[in-house]
Amino acid sequence: MAQYGILGSDAIVASTGQTFSPASSSATMKNRIINGGMVFNQRGTSYTSSGYSLDRWYLVILGSATITQSASAPAGFTNSYLWTTNSASTPSNSAYYNGFGQMIEGYNVADFGFGTVNAQSVTFSFWVKRGSMTDMSYRVYNATGSADIITVTSYYASTNSSTWSKITVTFTTPSGCISARVYMLSDVSSSQTSGNNVYLWGAQTELGSVASNYTPTT
Repeated sequence: MAQYGILGSDAIVASTGQTFSPASSSATMKNRIINGGMVFNQRGTSYTSSGYSLDRWYLVILGSATITQSASAPAGFTNSYLWTTNSASTPSNSAYYNGFGQMIEGYNVADFGFGTVNAQSVTFSFWVKRGSMTDMSYRVYNATGSADIITVTSYYASTNSSTWSKITVTFTTPSGCISARVYMLSDVSSSQTSGNNVYLWGAQTELGSVASNYTPTT
């Protein structure tokens, strides 16, 4: 299970067959995520315990998994985030997860309006190649109010093991919510056996209800 976090909020919707192309960082910071293309990795070659992994991405492992930087990526790009399950694990409650996340500086999302009556629609998107994983779900969680904004929802049927599929979710935080989390992989069940894996790439969080083409940021 992977958690993706952003300061004050996180985001995601599911679709396939969309196009993407390399692009330079936007001066207006369309994409608020740093290293969404999983290119920068200065701490090691593999990660099996909680802590920072690829640059800017914080890893939480409560089960057993190995995270590496993979050379498998969409055309025109170089790397992705490879999650491999080492052994089956069963969620013990709604708070159980393995995952990874990234915090964003508050000033970089001030225009999202989190915690106010003027909260804006925000869209989180990422690309997936499922490898041998047998189920994948996302979840958007209101960490302030301890309640789901979007409950655990499978997107397995929108992916395949040979090509990259785009997953997107658009949401608006409820009034008073100043901290939310989005999980790209949530509540992986005991049906996952050792060696099951999934590739993740192109994380982007942006203002509005439309997922635009991925914009690299450094």
